[in-house]
Amino acid sequence: MLTSKNLISSSSIHKDIKENLSEFISKPDNWIYYVFHAQANILTLPTITIIGEGKVLKELVNQDWVNNSIELYNTIINVIEMDQLILNKKTPHNIYYNLNCQLDQLIFCNDGFYDEEIENIQNDGERNFLKKTKRWLKQKEESYTKLLQPYTSSEEQDSVNIVFILQRLQQLLQEIITDFKVIFLPMDVFLKNYTTEQVLSFLVAHSNTVKNKFDKNTTIAGIDFYDLTKPPLSIKYLLIILNYQSSIKEDVYDIKLLIDNLNLFAEALTIDFKNDCSDIFKHRVKQLETYNIIEKAKASVESWEDTLENQVKETLKIFYRPKSVFLLSKRYFNIPLTDFKYERGIHLFIVVLTQKRTYQEIRQFSNLITKQTSGQVKVTVLLQKASNWTRNIPMFFEFYKKYFTSQNLFYGNSIYISYDKDEDTITHNKNKYTQECLESLNRAYLNIKENSNATFCEAQAMLYHFVIQQSLVLLIYRKLDFISSIIDLNYLWDLIQWCYPSVYKDINELPTVKKMLFNKDCFVKYYPKPNDFIVDSTVEDIKELDSFCDMIYSFTKKELGDNSSLE
Repeated sequence: MLTSKNLISSSSIHKDIKENLSEFISKPDNWIYYVFHAQANILTLPTITIIGEGKVLKELVNQDWVNNSIELYNTIINVIEMDQLILNKKTPHNIYYNLNCQLDQLIFCNDGFYDEEIENIQNDGERNFLKKTKRWLKQKEESYTKLLQPYTSSEEQDSVNIVFILQRLQQLLQEIITDFKVIFLPMDVFLKNYTTEQVLSFLVAHSNTVKNKFDKNTTIAGIDFYDLTKPPLSIKYLLIILNYQSSIKEDVYDIKLLIDNLNLFAEALTIDFKNDCSDIFKHRVKQLETYNIIEKAKASVESWEDTLENQVKETLKIFYRPKSVFLLSKRYFNIPLTDFKYERGIHLFIVVLTQKRTYQEIRQFSNLITKQTSGQVKVTVLLQKASNWTRNIPMFFEFYKKYFTSQNLFYGNSIYISYDKDEDTITHNKNKYTQECLESLNRAYLNIKENSNATFCEAQAMLYHFVIQQSLVLLIYRKLDFISSIIDLNYLWDLIQWCYPSVYKDINELPTVKKMLFNKDCFVKYYPKPNDFIVDSTVEDIKELDSFCDMIYSFTKKELGDNSSLE
C-alpha cells in the first residue's frame, strides 16, 4: 500500500479507545475541542492528542484507559489544555509539526466560550493541514499517473493483456481510496468508517468543482461530508473495476478520470506552510525516543526469551545437568539505558556451583553460547559457593548497574545452576587455584627483583604489568568470590574501584600505572601484549611501577592470608 509513513488510518486506533472517547464526550459537560490522531516517524505507535478544558482533562487523565493506553492499547494519548494553547499561541499544526506528523482534525464540540480563539486556531490549523496534504497529494498524483501511463495511452492498450491492466488498476484504485479515506474524511472517520462507495461518491461528485470548494476562504470543515446518498452515475463503473474480472476498456478511462481528480485536489490545496517548534514538544519528542528505545529493548528481551532461550538451554545440556535453573532478571538487574544509545543483545550472567568442570570447559561453554546465538548473548560465568552466591550476586548487579551503563548493555539475565555438591571439594579446588596463582605471582615478583636492569625496560614493564594485574584479580576474587581467570579484565578498573576504594585512589594518582594497566591493548589473561606504551617505557616509568608493585603485591598476600617467605 502506497500510504505515507506520516499517516495512519483511524482503523489503527483500538476500538475500545474510540468507544471510551465517544462515551466520554457524550456527557454534556465534557467539552473537547480537538482530537488529532497521527503517527510520528520516530515511533510505530498511533498517537492521539486531546485538547480541552482543564477541569475536563483532569477527569480524563483519571481514566484508566488514558493512563494505561500504551500497555492496554499500544497507543499514546496526549492531553493538552486549551488555555495553554492560547497562552502560548500554539496552533494544532505547531503541536505536531516537530513530530513530523500528518494530522487529522476532529472537532467534536464548542461551548461558545472560546469562539474567537477556536476560529483562529481552526483556520490556521486547516490552512497548514491543506498545504501539507497538497504536497503529499502531488507526490501521489505523479506516482499514480506514471504507473497508469502505459495503460491509458492508445498505443499500449492493444498490446497489453487487458486482464493484467484491470488487475493493476484495481490495485491502484484501492490504494487511492485508502489514502483518501485518511485525508478527506477527518471528522467521523475516527469513530466510524465510510464505505468505498461513499468515498468514491465524494471524489467524483467534486471532480468538477474541487477548486471552488477549496479556495482561500473555504476550510475543509465547510464541506458537507454527509450528503453522499446520491452517487453519480460514473460511480458504478469505478465500483465495477474494483471487482471486475472481464475486459471493459471504458473502465480504463474512468480510472484516468479519477487520477485527473487527484491532480485537481493537489493543485487546489495551496496555502503557505508555517514552521514553529515548541520546547515542550521537543521534550516530548525525546520522551517518545526514549520510549521507542525501551520498546526495542523489551522486544529484544522478548526475542531472546522466545528464540535464544532454547539455544542457550541446548548448549547448557552439553556441559551441565543442573538440579535447578532460574533467571535473575527484573528482580535484581535492569540496567538503565544510556542516552539513546544501545546495542541489541543480552548480557547473560551464568552462576555455576559445581566442582565437575574445569575453567577451560567453562570458557569453552561461554564461547559456544556466543557463537550459537550469533553474538546476541554475551556470557560471563561466575563460580560461587552455595552459601555466598545469593549475597554476592545482587551486590555485584547493583555495582554493575551503577558503573557499567556506559557499556550500553540494556538488560541482564543470570542463570543459577545448582548441583548436589561436595563443599569440601569446592573449597579445596578454590584454595588450590588460589595457591597456584600466588605461586606464579611470587615467581614473577622475584624475577623482577633479581633482574632489575634499566636496559630491559620493556621486559620489566611486562612483568610489572602481570604482577599488578594478577594481584588485582586475586583481590577481586577474594572480595566477590569469582573465578579470577574468567573475570573480564575490561571491567578490572571498575571492579577495583568498587571493591578496594583505597587501592583505586592510589592507582588514579599514578599516571604510568593507570595508563599501562588499563590501556585496552593490555587486557589479557596472563601476560600483556607488547603494545607501544610498554615498548616505550622509561626508567621513570619503571620506578613508578616498582613502587606500586611492591605495595599491591604485599597487600594481596596479606589479604589472601599467604605469609610464606620470599627470601
